[in-house]
Amino acid sequence: MKLEDFSQRLMMRTSHLAPFRVAYASAYGAALLWLVAQIRREPQVRALDLRLPRRGHCFGSSDLDLRAETTQLPAAEFFAICDRLSDILLRSKPWTKIFDLYVFPSAEFELQKRLEDFGSQGRWIRLRGPKQASDESYPKNSGAYLGKLLSNYDFIGRRLFEGSLDIHQTRLIYKKTMEIHDALLAGPRRSVNVRSGITAQILEAGQSAVKGRARKATFDELACAYAFAGAEASAMCEKSYGCEAEPGSKQLSFTDSIVPETLHRAVESCGAAIGELCSSLNGTIRSAVLGAVPGTDYEYRIYLVVREELGVDAHLNRSRAVRELFSGPKSHLKVRNEFLRLRPPMVLTPVLWRTMHHWYNSLRPVEEYYFLMRHGVVLWGEDLRGDLTEPSRADITQSAALAVIDLRNRIWAALRLRQSRRLADLVVGRLPTLWLLLAKSTVATSVGEAVSGCCESSFPHATILQKLYRRLGCNQQDLPAVTDETWKPVLQSLTDWLDELVELTTSAVR
Repeated sequence: MKLEDFSQRLMMRTSHLAPFRVAYASAYGAALLWLVAQIRREPQVRALDLRLPRRGHCFGSSDLDLRAETTQLPAAEFFAICDRLSDILLRSKPWTKIFDLYVFPSAEFELQKRLEDFGSQGRWIRLRGPKQASDESYPKNSGAYLGKLLSNYDFIGRRLFEGSLDIHQTRLIYKKTMEIHDALLAGPRRSVNVRSGITAQILEAGQSAVKGRARKATFDELACAYAFAGAEASAMCEKSYGCEAEPGSKQLSFTDSIVPETLHRAVESCGAAIGELCSSLNGTIRSAVLGAVPGTDYEYRIYLVVREELGVDAHLNRSRAVRELFSGPKSHLKVRNEFLRLRPPMVLTPVLWRTMHHWYNSLRPVEEYYFLMRHGVVLWGEDLRGDLTEPSRADITQSAALAVIDLRNRIWAALRLRQSRRLADLVVGRLPTLWLLLAKSTVATSVGEAVSGCCESSFPHATILQKLYRRLGCNQQDLPAVTDETWKPVLQSLTDWLDELVELTTSAVR
């Protein structure tokens, strides 16, 4: 066992003991002082905030959540600051993994505070910079509530199907399960009938994890926790179903349909394996569907819609089969990675599938509904797209705003990590897609649709965008390195594009 892994396990197993807790808190405090000193070296960083840890903070596993505010800078200068802080932002050294730091220019910083998960408000304290106004408050963002809930559920599934399932991942799985459970208890519906009869065991393990007392668990125990979390998330989403606002399409226009250039290859990369998986599970899966983030060529995602009222054995058999497909010895040959940013599927009950228009976050935009209806591919089973409910204009706007907040940071990360596919998705697809939505109330679902729509509108530097799109379209399987001159005109245009996009977003959410 590596020293790093041994140290982490030791800290987690002793985190709840008072003498060790004091020692670990002192070490974390010293690390935090070091971080503040690094931030002080950046004169354009105006403020640094820390989100207060909850009770039961588990040293060795729990992060310290921080956000820094810079002045409103040109894209290149903002990226330069991020480069200097890259060891912390990317957590590239073992001990920097205790920090979960995000950097935002002032406009995005303000938007992040306005649109964050409501449960985080009131927990932020300022470590550096001018004091915040004491009467500062923002309206509750209802979309963030379900978005956080389903983000937690998706997190559990990705760790279960592809994670290492060590003590750290086990604690996180149970912690996210308890966050979903606590959200349910806070609402009018106080309990869910989970037929497995294992509710007490799950809650006992989850409460221990929340208190910082981590323990190892078997795969079957974690799979039961995933089923439990899905049942409770379904109960919460069911309450939101039936009271629908006016469909967003009544206030939107749509580009002409252009099929994504990578769609056929994305289906080929996973279709056969997913079909074989579903066929082997004795009818427990109703449908497997390939969706995607609108305006991307390399960010497809797989949804498995399962049958309701399944027993424990059916849940466990399905979970084992999915993990074998995505973590088995030959998984990379069965499901290729290049088109799936989040590789494992998201397993949805029919209720979760129907209410997708209500839950969204920065990585799962609600306007994916339109991609599914226009370009979605049924990989196996029934075509259930007719069961989906169209999102409202308010949900679409809030979802787009969440995506804009993270866009600048995601572009920097793609450049820093030399990820040409991510960079192409963000600057050629996502950015113009979001601009069309916020500036022109126009929905585009593929890169081709986004570029075409921008060229027909008043998108700044549209010819630069179009030239890069044509250049990349001829070379989809071998994109130029992010340092190649091909990207230079687009990167020089980023400041104008991002600043206008943030202005549009700020106006839209007021």
